[in-house]
Amino acid sequence: MPEGKRKPRAAPHMNNILIISGGSFKKDRMESYLKKNKYDHIIAADSGGEYAASLGLIPDLLLGDFDSVSNDTLDYFKSRRCRIKEFDPEKDMTDFDLALNEAVSLSPERITVIGGTGTRLDHTFTSIFCLFRGFKKGIYCEMIDPHNKIYFKDNDFKIKGEEQYGKYVSLVPVTESVILSIKGMKYPLDERKVFMGESLCQSNEIVCETAEIKVKGGVIAVFESMD
Repeated sequence: MPEGKRKPRAAPHMNNILIISGGSFKKDRMESYLKKNKYDHIIAADSGGEYAASLGLIPDLLLGDFDSVSNDTLDYFKSRRCRIKEFDPEKDMTDFDLALNEAVSLSPERITVIGGTGTRLDHTFTSIFCLFRGFKKGIYCEMIDPHNKIYFKDNDFKIKGEEQYGKYVSLVPVTESVILSIKGMKYPLDERKVFMGESLCQSNEIVCETAEIKVKGGVIAVFESMD
């Protein structure tokens, strides 16, 4: 290599990305969950910047139309060289959706979302299904709020009782139907076809050390819930 020239450094691979949105949030519970995980990249969506500041986190990117984040918080992050992307309020995507697009474009292995649910059920419903975009690309996507952990599955998986997020587990088909087998839970199933809109797999409970769930022919949303 000629003198004076340096080989450019490869961009780090983003294995784990954290998105902080502006929905339901309890600082102590989120701190407890985040301490168990390390993130290579943090994206805050609009008022998610306020949550990030309260957690002592400096996002790598803060984006949105900034209709619900204070100027003081914006100035705080700018002074710490956080990248800022501002959008017109009259846009075709929610701030969370924009943040998810940024995360998916980095091709991570895992995306964790906090503050993605709230009292607006239309936003919550849409945000949950926005995760499907990452899931279809082979990215494990989870949404955490003070009471629930939500993710998608289309293959066999296990949930350890000591690690589950709360007491209950619900399996909700998000395709027309899915064939489910369940072991290690209060209400087992054996190759049962469950249709979208059925409540058969609501509020199950793990009764063994580990629950085993087999998924065939479709996709389910998994809800691990506190209450």
